Amino acid sequence: MLSRCTLVVLSAVARSSEIDVAKPLAAESCDVRIASLAPFGAEVALPTNASTLPPCGVESLRAALTEHRVLILRDLDLSMRDHVSLARKLGTVDEEMSRPPPYVESGVHVSDGSAARKTSGFLAWFKRPTQKAIVRARADQRAAGEPLEVFKVVTDPSDVLAFGEGFHTDLTYLQNPPRAAILVSRKLSPPGTGDTLFVDAFALAATLPPELRARAAGRHALHTDKAGRNATHPVLRVVSGRPALWVNRHFARRLASDGDESPADAALLEELLAHIDAATAGRVPGAELLRIDWHSAGDVVMWDERATQHAAVHDYAGHGREMHRVLLASLGGDDDAEISPTCSGDADAGVAPHCSGDADAGV
Repeated sequence: MLSRCTLVVLSAVARSSEIDVAKPLAAESCDVRIASLAPFGAEVALPTNASTLPPCGVESLRAALTEHRVLILRDLDLSMRDHVSLARKLGTVDEEMSRPPPYVESGVHVSDGSAARKTSGFLAWFKRPTQKAIVRARADQRAAGEPLEVFKVVTDPSDVLAFGEGFHTDLTYLQNPPRAAILVSRKLSPPGTGDTLFVDAFALAATLPPELRARAAGRHALHTDKAGRNATHPVLRVVSGRPALWVNRHFARRLASDGDESPADAALLEELLAHIDAATAGRVPGAELLRIDWHSAGDVVMWDERATQHAAVHDYAGHGREMHRVLLASLGGDDDAEISPTCSGDADAGVAPHCSGDADAGV
């Protein structure tokens, strides 16, 4: 017989450490306790060690991730092998996808804006950002026989640029990008620093001005990693029946077309990216940020790669940090079966579009 637990809704604040429990709303099974955050996301408490979570608990966790987009699990104390085991319980893990991206090993920085901002001034010529700590950690990981599905995201105290700065969705230069990610904190920067920020891609799409949304409808963008890999994706990608804005400054280079990029296309992509910039700067009502503050080593954050963008905050210069990430290629077999090109509803009239149909298409 399954035990039961209470699903609670928390007060409407964006920082995860400043939440207050409100009234119980419904019940969940397997004692996977889920407390909703605002504007989205949830904190989750498991009834047992994550590596021994029963199938019903795994299914509850999958459902919560799809519904809430970001999940926070505190003090799980997962080993590296437990981390991989949990990911494999939830879905499919591909070592090639989950490893450090090739552009890191190639010394390429996909976000020109972050690199330029953090290396401007007189000292820029010798303070070029590097991520040698990640390459070094990978070599040590191989030598120690540790699971290679884990990407050690290491920031040295002297690093100018931290991996993951700037809002993005991971690996969108792949034709089949990751479905989800699981990040475990190992070594944290000082308290009050090193937060991870999330924005809801559904909210980004919903808050587009109607004229801009109309121009973006049906368009695709070319995403590249500057290291030889590229893919095209709908600008408005439909996930679970809802359109999500699916461009980011890390990887979206241009709108796809048969010929050279036109000035109008370049301007359209920049308008879409500027909308994301405005939202993540707090200037777009209805597309507020979720801010995750890491309490202690062992905290775990999972997110739906299809429905969010995220950014690491590097405000801890002079201090090191280590996080471990595993990417899921699919989640419990659902993959992108609900992505659809066929939508109904008049967005201009304020009616949210509902979509269903073939996989991996756009509005």
